[in-house]
Amino acid sequence: MVKPKSVTLLAVAPLLMLSFLLSALALAQDPPRVQLDTPNPVAGEPLTLLASGLEPDGEYRLRIEGPNDALVQETLTAGGDGELSHTFELADAGEWTLALTGEGVSASLVLLAADPEAAEATGEEPAAAEENGGADADDELPAEAPEGAEQDAGDETSDDGAPAEGDAQQQPDRTATERPAPAAGDSLTITTEGDAILGMRGDRRVWRFDFPAGTGGTGAVLETDDAVWVGHGISVLLLDKGSGQAVERFAMPGRVIRLEGDGDTVSVVSDVDGTLRQRIEVDRDGPRSTVRFGTDPEPFGWLRREADVADPAGRLESDPTNPWLHLSVGLATRSTATRAEHLEQALRRANTFYDLAGLARALHQAGEQELARDAMNLAMRDFAERGYTPELLTNAELHRAYDFPLAPMEQALAQEDLDSARFWAPWLYLMSSEETPESRAALNSYADRLAAVGQRDAANLWRERAQGGRSASPAASLDRFFLGLGRSGWYAVAALVATILALHLTLVAKYWAPQTLAIRRGRETGSSRKPWARLLAIRYYSLTEKLVLVLLFAATLTLLGLTHWYDSAGERPAALGTGSLASPVARDVVTSAPLEGPRAAFIRGYAAQSAGERGPAREEYLAAGDYPPALNNLAALLDDDVLYRRALELAPGMPEAAYNLGRATDPSAFHDAFLADRPLLAVPGNGDFRTAVSGTWQGAIAGSFENPWRALRDTRFFGLPTILWQILLALFLIWVLVTVVWLVIPRPGLARNAPRTGAYHLLALLIPGSGLADEAWGILLLLPWALLSVDALSQWLGWNRSLGLPLQTELWALAAIYLVNFVAFVVEFVSYRRRMRNLRRRHPEAVEAYGLRS
Repeated sequence: MVKPKSVTLLAVAPLLMLSFLLSALALAQDPPRVQLDTPNPVAGEPLTLLASGLEPDGEYRLRIEGPNDALVQETLTAGGDGELSHTFELADAGEWTLALTGEGVSASLVLLAADPEAAEATGEEPAAAEENGGADADDELPAEAPEGAEQDAGDETSDDGAPAEGDAQQQPDRTATERPAPAAGDSLTITTEGDAILGMRGDRRVWRFDFPAGTGGTGAVLETDDAVWVGHGISVLLLDKGSGQAVERFAMPGRVIRLEGDGDTVSVVSDVDGTLRQRIEVDRDGPRSTVRFGTDPEPFGWLRREADVADPAGRLESDPTNPWLHLSVGLATRSTATRAEHLEQALRRANTFYDLAGLARALHQAGEQELARDAMNLAMRDFAERGYTPELLTNAELHRAYDFPLAPMEQALAQEDLDSARFWAPWLYLMSSEETPESRAALNSYADRLAAVGQRDAANLWRERAQGGRSASPAASLDRFFLGLGRSGWYAVAALVATILALHLTLVAKYWAPQTLAIRRGRETGSSRKPWARLLAIRYYSLTEKLVLVLLFAATLTLLGLTHWYDSAGERPAALGTGSLASPVARDVVTSAPLEGPRAAFIRGYAAQSAGERGPAREEYLAAGDYPPALNNLAALLDDDVLYRRALELAPGMPEAAYNLGRATDPSAFHDAFLADRPLLAVPGNGDFRTAVSGTWQGAIAGSFENPWRALRDTRFFGLPTILWQILLALFLIWVLVTVVWLVIPRPGLARNAPRTGAYHLLALLIPGSGLADEAWGILLLLPWALLSVDALSQWLGWNRSLGLPLQTELWALAAIYLVNFVAFVVEFVSYRRRMRNLRRRHPEAVEAYGLRS
């Protein structure tokens, strides 16, 4: 029979041995130690937290949670000896949880704070509640749980079986290997609660992973043997099943709505734009195909919004995959080493160009210039690797949503911050193109600021860069010119009509004297004065002046045809302005839009080539025939120099083909910086899209002259009703016809060498070219004056229908036009005075008839 004492000894011995082994292990590892100065705290009385073995000068976060939702969070700094002391009070009686986390430390305590009145009445000190593993509060606690110890902060429950205050996102990190094996019938299950994901063991919550509001919503959850896949917003997260900690995060094309799979590979279905869905296979290394994004700017800010929490450091413990959390914690810390580590982690964790560009902007504002450059470089490289290009980023709203350089550059210029402008200018230069005049305008403004502070060489350099980019071939330049005329639209048409009226007014003032003389002679001969006589002043115009009017009408008809051509194509779909034609939304538009002709095949071929679909791209390029950009891209696809040379024959000076043949330097700064090892592709522009929808500009002009009524009757004029526009068009065409008829009607002889009024001289000075209409080259001043004046006004008032020229360039051109007109006016005025002297000397009867002084 075994004696009771022996039984006791046999039961206690293994516990003593285990304690001895754990103590020896703790001493061998010499871990950080955390303790309180008293085991029996009383509410309202000072309590001191003591810690040793910490990182010298390291920063640590203390989180204290208690009754009545009490929450205290503080950042503490260890001394140079690695020790820390912090005194505080527990405001209310009840259960309190203390957690100290930081480098090498993750310790927590659960305390019972006694009511001070009850403690005085009993004279007893309450015992501290047990913390993970049964350690007393006055014991020195190792910061890390020893391997195999049954500690799990996420397993704490309240008396009624509900989860304890706080959740796994504020608890120390736990890996799956540190967790005890669950007992039979007590396995971990995954459930959801709104957007939150919960790991449950029976009725107890083991961990909780939730999301702030306004971050896209949780659209799908998939549980595998050892992990949990979560689709939230446009992200797919991989959570460790045992701890609930985020392990990986991958960006998707749109909001994740479904996850399918049963192993390491998951099929992710995304809702890209509300109607279009895309499926992408994802494993632990990331998406197996290139991800490109939609047109809605809002999702690009969801990940940043996930980091907008009261306790970024606490959130980071459960979600180290969010780069914005690393940024927030890094910028808030005072430890240089910790700051550098978190900021580097931010760049490492960011995996999209828009997050990297946003981090670059935040780092620049924080004074971290080198890291900001690194982030911007990574953003541009990711932009390029996904098949994006600056020429296709024409959507200004998306440009800002991507956090690309235009917005910070404009802000820096508005604030006269040359240092910031100097940082953003090189990146903006890489992103500038013919299709984004705003970027070039910003670079020109930067050059002006540099010139204003005396940096003229730098100013000249940036003005040159502002006009840089791909230098188009002559044919492409002509396309862009007529595209600009069409884009100027009704404002340019109205300007030309106003110029015609202004020229009539000037010529009426010029021939006022002979017309007055003719009316007076008619009255003397008994003819009745007709009220519309002054409206027939055109009969006194010279043949050249009438011809100039006809040319102005022809220019107006040309602009009407180009405007109708431009407007009939509609606005370029937003999906074609995201930076890539390989995105699902862009491919959908390219496939479904009514595109025809070689330009359509070129656009479809480029979209397929950007998406890596060589076969479809080849077929489309072959269908485009001898269209030079398609030939260049087909040559790049097939590595065929013969096709490059053919493209150059058809479009001499084509920059892409010349570069690919080694005959010219890279015309694209972006391509040279990030894709120099690949052939340079011709990129479809706005003109290609409009031509594919509405035909060529040549056809539009020809139609407006062959049958202007049929070509223009369905045009939308400033949104007026169709019937009203057709009435205006009919009146305009009658006006043109009457002017043409006057070409064959000779003018009266007395109109020659007639005296001119002062009003004429004033109008001839104010309206360039109007005083030179009797010489054909006067139209060379009238036309550009009309177009540039309305375009400058359009830019100044923000009408956004410009020719695409910088405002400063147009102002200088207008100044040159007025200078030339002034010189011509002086020469003409001298000649006029000489003719008047001859008139007085040789024709005194005319002097008397006009009432001039002899």
